[in-house]
Amino acid sequence: MNDVIIHYRAPLAIALAVIAALAVAFIARRVRSRGRHGPEPAEALVGRRAAITSGTARRGAPAGAAVTDRFGHMHDVMVEPHVDEENLEEGDAVLLVHFDGALFYAMGESPLVRD
Repeated sequence: MNDVIIHYRAPLAIALAVIAALAVAFIARRVRSRGRHGPEPAEALVGRRAAITSGTARRGAPAGAAVTDRFGHMHDVMVEPHVDEENLEEGDAVLLVHFDGALFYAMGESPLVRD
């Protein structure tokens, strides 16, 4: 009878050790990955402030703009005005309001839009 108990103890001990090792590895991975971040999707930049850096943006003629993501990384994007009649001049501060493919649509900042 003791042989049977010893026979089942070894596989049980191995199974418990594997489960414990997997649990420790999972917890360690979660702790190590805190504070790390991968690339943000472009859609995450919608709602951020940007500055027109090159050219004048008109409907159908985008201009270059610089925007900072939530991690402080600078991104160069192309923007067109959200409103057809609006022109966004170089140096203007804008609000990114929509993303479509590789192009952002922006509105010039009004006095209501502040940091």
